[in-house]
Amino acid sequence: MAPAAKIKKANIELDLNITIATRGTKIALYKRPVDAKFLKNTWGFLTEIKQGRTFAFDGGTVMETAKSRVIGKIKHNITNHKLNITVKSTKSQSRIALEKKWVTMDEVESFLVSNLDRKAWILMQNNS
Repeated sequence: MAPAAKIKKANIELDLNITIATRGTKIALYKRPVDAKFLKNTWGFLTEIKQGRTFAFDGGTVMETAKSRVIGKIKHNITNHKLNITVKSTKSQSRIALEKKWVTMDEVESFLVSNLDRKAWILMQNNS
């Protein structure tokens, strides 16, 4: 008798914003909280997930959001999630209750553990 077919999880499509904050030659990286939906406890760019008609930050409490400009769009998959991401840049910063560090452009890639953040960083570099 043949083994039972595995039940495939349905794909979940989500819209995200990733914002890359710059200050002179420095880039802001945020440590995602342990309860973040994606990429828990890793360093990366500020991430918002669309919930209904608005976007909410993935972990952390937002005190004030920065004005930003769209630099492009990317797609990415994490497990059964299909992500449509708008990448933005800002010269100011959002005030959010997450651990943050400013790193040089040469240091950014050494902190990025996810291909999602790497794709956003490459798009940023290609549009600078």
